[in-house]
Amino acid sequence: TRSWHPPALLLGEDGRMLRRNMRHELIAEDELMSQLRHQGLDDLKLVKRASVRDEQSQGAPMRDLR
Repeated sequence: TRSWHPPALLLGEDGRMLRRNMRHELIAEDELMSQLRHQGLDDLKLVKRASVRDEQSQGAPMRDLR
């Protein structure tokens, strides 16, 4: 059986925060920036896409940072 997973909710895209999505996930700006720094990025402009991790994944709560 295949399980269906909804697409990841983007928190940032093309170097900008998606505040509506951040509110939906109860993630503050400083929390998002902290996660970026945790992954070695200090500027949101360097991020193509940032999204909430899957519930089953391990590590930092963001993925797809480019």
